[in-house]
Order: sequence, then structure tokens, then C-alpha cells
Amino acid sequence: IFAAAMGAMSGGINSLTSATVIDIYQRILRPGAQSRQVIRAARITTVFWGITATGIALFAGRLGELANLFNKASSFLGGVILGVFLVGMLNARSAGRDTLLGAAGGIASVVALATLTHVSWLFYGPVGCGVTYIGAWISSRARPGANVVDPELLMRWKHPVSGNILSGRIK
Repeated sequence: IFAAAMGAMSGGINSLTSATVIDIYQRILRPGAQSRQVIRAARITTVFWGITATGIALFAGRLGELANLFNKASSFLGGVILGVFLVGMLNARSAGRDTLLGAAGGIASVVALATLTHVSWLFYGPVGCGVTYIGAWISSRARPGANVVDPELLMRWKHPVSGNILSGRIK
């Protein structure tokens, strides 16, 4: 069990180090750094993230049920993000403005659901996704001359029963 935990922690620290060194050190701080300098920065960054992760782990017990806290927090935006993705993949008429309006409605609906009702946080995702998609769909139909995306760019899939190829384009 200890080895598995160390392996998972090692992967997380490695990912954080790679992102920090490549995105911050090589692109912003030292764009022309040599390999030796990059390796040194990676080692220092690995120690930094290791100490940071250890510190967080030491205080995680005081935060309560960390998994539930994370799930509750991510449920506020997770459904809205899925709705934005679905609008981009399935709706040929929605432009950026329509998607943003739908996302704003999705966030507002999730906040209202969380503050005004006693509904479980498990429903925030589906509500946010649905309101985002429907809001973008309505907004795209409310304005004349809406942009229509090339149907070749939209997702296609095979219907599970009939076997027909379906396009994601919604007319």
C-alpha cells in the first residue's frame, strides 16, 4: 500500500514539476536555458513540490472529508464545462456569444439551486450542463443570421440501434 501511494505521489510531483519547468522556467524565466540549467531547475522544483505536497498532506486531516469537499466544489462548474463542450460538438449554430450566455445561465442556475433549495450537490452537474446547452441553443436561435459551422467539423456517431451515421448538427 505504501509503495502504491508513493507511486501515485511521484507521478503527481513529476507532472507538477514538468508543467512548472516547461511553462514557467523555459518559457518565461529563461527561454534560452541550456539542458544543464533546465535539469537543475527541475530538481529544485521537484524538491519544492515534494515539500509542498507533504505540507498539504500533514494538514489534510484538519480539512474534513476532503473528497466530498472537492466533489462539491467541482460540481458547481463541472456540468457547465460539459455543457460548453457539448455545445461546441453538437450545435452548429451556436457562436461564442451564445455559449457564454448559456454558461452564465448554467452557473446562475447551479448557484440558485445550491442556495435556494435542499437538493443534493449530485444534481448540480446535470442541471448546469442542461441549462448551459439549452441556453446556448435558445440564444443561437434568437438572433437572425446566426453563424452556421461547417457540418464536417461536428462530431458524428453511429446510432446504436439503427446503425445510421448521425451528425451532431442540430437544425
